[in-house]
Amino acid sequence: MAPKSIGADVEGFGIVYLEANLMGKPVIGSRAGGVPDAVKDGETGLLVNPGDPAAIADAVVKLMDDPTLCALLGQAGRKRVMEEFGWKRQTAPLVEALLKEPAP
Repeated sequence: MAPKSIGADVEGFGIVYLEANLMGKPVIGSRAGGVPDAVKDGETGLLVNPGDPAAIADAVVKLMDDPTLCALLGQAGRKRVMEEFGWKRQTAPLVEALLKEPAP
């Protein structure tokens, strides 16, 4: 998925990338909106410039031609999702805020 920003219409984050990473799949996204927050270029997937079909095709071919790279990106993506976006990590700040004494 390689969205592009059009005015105020932007991809806010792109949870679909994390869902794919969680399944151990490498991802291809674009350098638009919040996508680079979800996809770490060369670490959990590949980022391309939005609106560049040749770059998207090159990224697809790169992954198709290199199963080792696919596996490494997918494994790193799964590890990142589990460590940074798991329930325990995401709920801890909320629980802390709810347990905090209210300001006088």
